[in-house]
Amino acid sequence: MERGWKKLIDDNGDAVLQHTTRSDWRLPLHKHGRARYLVVKLKSAPPNKFEASKEILAVAQPVTPKSYMDWHVRLAHVALATIKKLHKAGIINVIDDESIKKLWCEVCQAAKATRDPVNDTPYRGAKPLEVVLSDLSGPLKLCFGGYKYFGTFIDEYSDLTTVTLLKTKDEIFGKFQAWVKATEKALGQEVQVLRTDGGGEYMSKAMSDWLEKKGILHHVTPPHTPQLNGKAERKNRTLKEMTAAMLIGSNLSTQW
Repeated sequence: MERGWKKLIDDNGDAVLQHTTRSDWRLPLHKHGRARYLVVKLKSAPPNKFEASKEILAVAQPVTPKSYMDWHVRLAHVALATIKKLHKAGIINVIDDESIKKLWCEVCQAAKATRDPVNDTPYRGAKPLEVVLSDLSGPLKLCFGGYKYFGTFIDEYSDLTTVTLLKTKDEIFGKFQAWVKATEKALGQEVQVLRTDGGGEYMSKAMSDWLEKKGILHHVTPPHTPQLNGKAERKNRTLKEMTAAMLIGSNLSTQW
């Protein structure tokens, strides 16, 4: 600590600031979670009647009570709920209670919107199978056959879509291998790019090794950018909505 102060634990087990040369100078430290803080209440005095010690001034400076917005800015744009707790505990003093009704911080809004826009129209490919999309959906209610998931393989160029049922997520790799073999033979083209999200089912070592051996580039979209694999995700959502509509119209349970 500066200016001759040190932190120690007193006989009652409480943390305090103790001056190294003045044993009667002891300041209690308050606790909030894992943090320790010092509360100093300074009173005004008539001129020439109050002489502050430099050591005391090195520990704390007087703080003028402010509005909710002033405290929000002073405390590094902390949440309003935190300011309320500090005010209720008597740690800070808010003069203008009405300011809470118009608490709006443009800086906070700007900080939350600093993310660069993402191009949501990725390359579609110039021929069949040049770019293939895949996405997995589930778990769903267990249906007949023990299937809990379904995956889709979509040719970005032609929109040719294949749906496959899965009992576990890791089955997507084997299903994709079979789909690539059958589709490449049928169309006379080779898959060049596979675009997926970063789900673990697409990131296994076995799948990575196989894609590398086949010469297929795996394009993994960054986290929190579903628009880059939007077609596959929209396709899965559409399939679920279509299936639900047919089941409702047929009075069948979701197991079908």
